[in-house]
Amino acid sequence: GSSASGSEQQQESSSSYFDRKAALKQQRVQAYQHKLRRAEQLKHRRDDAPKDVLKHEFRSWWDGRKAYEEIMDRKARQAQKEWKIQVSVIVGR
Repeated sequence: GSSASGSEQQQESSSSYFDRKAALKQQRVQAYQHKLRRAEQLKHRRDDAPKDVLKHEFRSWWDGRKAYEEIMDRKARQAQKEWKIQVSVIVGR
């Protein structure tokens, strides 16, 4: 007799477990959808700001400098002399 009531109790607790699991999943889905809707509505601080200004300024200088360095490196190797390539880095946010 006790094993039958035990399996009934186990089945009841497992169904309530799955109910709780489904409810929690639904809650997570709703929270995520709310987060997406909110992100769409918010205006971001940098939306209209120009991007990569310092990067483009650096690249416009560095591309010419790199070509010069490569030419000088080739000439130095042909003349069997030392030539160091100078590297610069700029970090901007």
